[in-house]
Amino acid sequence: MRRRVWFPLLAQGQPLEESRGGKSCRSMGVTYLAFCGNTIDVCVHSTLRAAVDLDYECLLLGDCCGAVDDGLHTWAIESVKIENGVFGTGATAEAFVSAFLDGTD
Repeated sequence: MRRRVWFPLLAQGQPLEESRGGKSCRSMGVTYLAFCGNTIDVCVHSTLRAAVDLDYECLLLGDCCGAVDDGLHTWAIESVKIENGVFGTGATAEAFVSAFLDGTD
């Protein structure tokens, strides 16, 4: 896997496949996306699910996301991993950066 650090821009309220970031991801052949942001239980989660519907492999960096309360934060992380990762998987920022730098898939 070729590793490239790139941060697509997603316009609020714009569908992923129509956004500048979504179009750029497709044109570059990107298949893996890592998600972080605020709020994990609404904006981040819905964008992640939309990416899954578009056949991206998704990783949620839960410790890089905010929520209104801890219960919603926990729910959002666990719901990504249900049914053997139907919506992707989760990791910490430390694990992600370590794997990225080590070249580990």
